[in-house]
Amino acid sequence: MKYLKIIIWSAIAVFVLFVVKDIYKTITTKKASAITKRVPCQVKSTTFEKIDNTEDIKIAQELLISGNFIIQSEIQKSVYATSKLFDYMSKDDIDNIVSNEIKNISKRKSHMTDKVLVSYYTRENDIKDPGKKTKKSKLYAGYLVFEFKLHDKTVYKIQTDFQNKQGKDIADRISCVITSFMKIDDKNH
Repeated sequence: MKYLKIIIWSAIAVFVLFVVKDIYKTITTKKASAITKRVPCQVKSTTFEKIDNTEDIKIAQELLISGNFIIQSEIQKSVYATSKLFDYMSKDDIDNIVSNEIKNISKRKSHMTDKVLVSYYTRENDIKDPGKKTKKSKLYAGYLVFEFKLHDKTVYKIQTDFQNKQGKDIADRISCVITSFMKIDDKNH
């Protein structure tokens, strides 16, 4: 009977130890979130990113810095609601913002044969889309999705919302996209 009590108390102690350990782990472990805050400017709006091979990213960053890039873009207007965003800002306006942001970081010109493809689209939030059921899904004006590609392979992808229905904050969000891409290194992703 004495040994049975020792076994029961030992089992209870082990159980309590595992529970306490699990609670401690839950409290102290930083939960991974799909919403990214790796770079300070990403805090301004909902931002998601996917970082792939950092070796390829370094090459793509070097190509961007040396002015060896191609821009490919499209716009996606709202379908159910009346499109308004592109009355204020055209695809060419957005392309110029992207090009100027990249030119701001281009430090030297190089005539390399490789180029990084900066492929992106601007999507206007369609607040009358029947699939959007929550108030939260109707709060933003739209979003930008950028992919940086090297040899037809995506090395970095980022999506960020913009809030202004006339697109006045698109330039800020594009600046954040370029900053986010350029701040990727082996240590911080």
